Amino acid sequence: MARKKTQKCTLNPLLAANVKSLQQYLLAYGVRTTVTSGCRSYASQAKLYNARATNPFPVSPPGSSSHEKGLAIDLVVTSFSQQGESRWVSVTLGTDVWYELTAQIMKLAPAFNLTFPAGWQDPIHIQNGLPRGMGTSLQYNSPQNLIASSPAPEPFKDIFEYTGVGGETYPKARLRR
Repeated sequence: MARKKTQKCTLNPLLAANVKSLQQYLLAYGVRTTVTSGCRSYASQAKLYNARATNPFPVSPPGSSSHEKGLAIDLVVTSFSQQGESRWVSVTLGTDVWYELTAQIMKLAPAFNLTFPAGWQDPIHIQNGLPRGMGTSLQYNSPQNLIASSPAPEPFKDIFEYTGVGGETYPKARLRR
């Protein structure tokens, strides 16, 4: 059922809690993220849709966006810091470092019951749930277990000495500037 144009949007509390847990985990290992969009009104979605030619990511028509229902957020990596360092390095959208960090976050997301349903077509769009093929029940490692068992997590171990994309191919052509 579509939301009425005037109905107020409220972010799903489980989504908010899962994203907060993911952000806290990432921050503990020197990766800062920012929620750039959560709930959107019909009018906000319409404005974004009308300006979609300038947006590097897909935009749903008003009335059909998960953001309007409070079921999605957009999360971007903004900076990182080597553990124990006070200096933070900014991360620019679309750079190799941004792709590498985003790829690692995509791999970690299921541990927080989160998924990137559009994958690299919309690598900032996150919703609750597990990726296709991972089953329907919550058979994942809890964030608490993940943090407790990962004093030096593999995903970010070498990011500070990052010199390349590590053999993975990222669809950079999909991002418009």
